[in-house]
Amino acid sequence: MIPVALTIAGSDCCAGAGIQTDLKTFHAHQVYGLTAVTAIVSETPGQVLGIEPVSDAMVKSQVEVLLQNYPIGAIKTGMLHSARKVMAISQALAGYNGDLVIDPVLVATSGDSLASADLVDSLKGKLFPRATLLTPNLDELQALTGAKVATLAEMIEAAKNLARSHACAVLAKGGHLDTGDECIDVLIDADEIHHFKVPRLHNVQTHGTGCTLASAITARLAKGDDLATACREAQGWLHQAIQKSHRWGEGLYALGI
Repeated sequence: MIPVALTIAGSDCCAGAGIQTDLKTFHAHQVYGLTAVTAIVSETPGQVLGIEPVSDAMVKSQVEVLLQNYPIGAIKTGMLHSARKVMAISQALAGYNGDLVIDPVLVATSGDSLASADLVDSLKGKLFPRATLLTPNLDELQALTGAKVATLAEMIEAAKNLARSHACAVLAKGGHLDTGDECIDVLIDADEIHHFKVPRLHNVQTHGTGCTLASAITARLAKGDDLATACREAQGWLHQAIQKSHRWGEGLYALGI
C-alpha cells in the first residue's frame, strides 16, 4: 500500500512554501499527499501581501474527514495562523496516534508575521504535547524558548530545553548560524544528539526551505524510517533540491523539486 501523509498548512500562491511545496515533496518521496488548508496567503519570495484564514470549523472538518477515510502514516503542520485554529486541529487529532511533525511557522523569510500574538501559547499547550518532532529555525527557537541563540552551543542548549519542556524531539535548523562552510542541523531526541551537516551553498536565495524539510521528514516517517534516519535523509534531499533551484525572475527562486 502506498504511504499516506497529511499536511495541515497555509496555501502559498507562488508554490514555494506551504501546502504546494508539501505536496510536491510528498510526491518526490513516493508518498500520497493529503491537505487541510488553514489560510490562503498572497505572496512571492520576499513579500507577503495578504492572509485570508479559512474558518476554524472548515479546518477541523478537513482533518477529521481525512483521518476517517485514509490510512495516514504521518502528519505535518505548518502555518496555523491563530490559537483558535490550533484548538480546532487539536480536537480533530484527538484519536490520532501516529507521527506528528510540527514546523512552528511564526514569521516568513521576508520578516512578515504569519501568526497571531497568542499562537505560541496555544501551540505549547495544545499541539506540542502530541508532537513527535518540532522543527524550529533560529528565530522560532528563540521565540519558543526566550533564549538568545547566536552560536551552535546556544542552539543546542535551547533545543534541549525545548525538548525537555514538551517531551518530544527537536530538530534545530542552523542554516543561518555562522558555522563556516557547513550548515549544521541538530536533532535532540531523548538523551541522544545527532548532528547533520551539509556543505553550505553560496549565492542562492530560497523560499520555503523549512516547509520542504519538514514535509520531507514527514514523508520518510510515513514510509517507516526512524526519526534520525528521516531527518538525515530529508536534509540531504533538501540540499540537492537547493542545488537544482532555478530563478524565475530577479530575486525569485524555486526549489528544484
